[in-house]
Amino acid sequence: MRINRRLLLASSLMVSLTGSTTRAQTETPDPPWIILAGGQDSGPLGRWSHSLVIDTWHNRLLLIGGRDAEGTVRVDLWSFDLASWSWSELNLSGPKTRSGSATAIASDGSGFYYFGGASNDTVFDDLWWFDFATTTWRAIETSSGPSARTDTRGAFDALGRFVISHGRNGAERFDDTWAFDPANQTWAELASLAAIRPLARFDHDLVALPDYGVLLMGYGSSSADGSNRLDDLWSYDTYNDFWAEITPAVGPTARTGAAMSRLGNTVLLVGGDSELGLQSDVWTGDLVDGYFSWSELTPVNHGPLGIYRRAWHDMTAANGEYYVFGGFGVEDALSDLWKFSPERISHPGEDSDYIEPTE
Repeated sequence: MRINRRLLLASSLMVSLTGSTTRAQTETPDPPWIILAGGQDSGPLGRWSHSLVIDTWHNRLLLIGGRDAEGTVRVDLWSFDLASWSWSELNLSGPKTRSGSATAIASDGSGFYYFGGASNDTVFDDLWWFDFATTTWRAIETSSGPSARTDTRGAFDALGRFVISHGRNGAERFDDTWAFDPANQTWAELASLAAIRPLARFDHDLVALPDYGVLLMGYGSSSADGSNRLDDLWSYDTYNDFWAEITPAVGPTARTGAAMSRLGNTVLLVGGDSELGLQSDVWTGDLVDGYFSWSELTPVNHGPLGIYRRAWHDMTAANGEYYVFGGFGVEDALSDLWKFSPERISHPGEDSDYIEPTE
């Protein structure tokens, strides 16, 4: 029987992290990556192209949709309790099961919007609201808006609007951007008259930096088969309604299916599928004086100190921590859940327990 390297490492890491006596004796600090759940016996099956959001009202993560190892859309909705490190399945009335949807948590943290995506036979253009306080879904009826699409992304901008951008429907790729205004319950296309906009794509990344009044969008694929991976980064000016390319000279290689999220005004990017295969590299980025710069954190990201290579996973963040679930790995669809803290990073020369990266 072949040994499952992922589960073996996950099990050994769980022992080292939960053994408080051992930790007290060795005084070894927690690594930047901590695995919270690593098996499928008591939680969701492995999946990719799903949505992961954090519900700070109930101190939990919510896992919605996605596709399993065979590419079949999953029908389950799961909650992970961050206090007990345990999964539970939720049976709610809501949107039809799908993958590749755009999600974004409202600015006040009261819930999140959920747009589009695809089932095994349908691509959707519907919009839903999930209320954290009541743990319920509500369909939002709109007269017009973005066309049906999947493999798209969403974010909340500085004006309190839910913004979705790009995506695809079959072989058609989109380069448009739309904003839903919760106040008047209507969609409006952004930068509709702009002469310059990011190339049509899907499986890209989109995050908002509300303090700067911008959205950041980049990476993904511009070809129908996913082979033309992109390495660009764009900024959308919320107040002046235009796109501008801000690709730094140094940054992640061209990729699709990466995960990008933010804490405050700092952006984190993890993994993705590149020309060299699946990646597990980690990059942190900041916008300073109108210029965006990336710094690689990969030296802490291999072997027992870091996450495994993957793409089409999802990431969410709150309270100083980033959370990553699943994706497609080297062997199969993944079901592991990780927590990453930039504050726990130590570097060679600063920590005698530093372990040289291995794969």
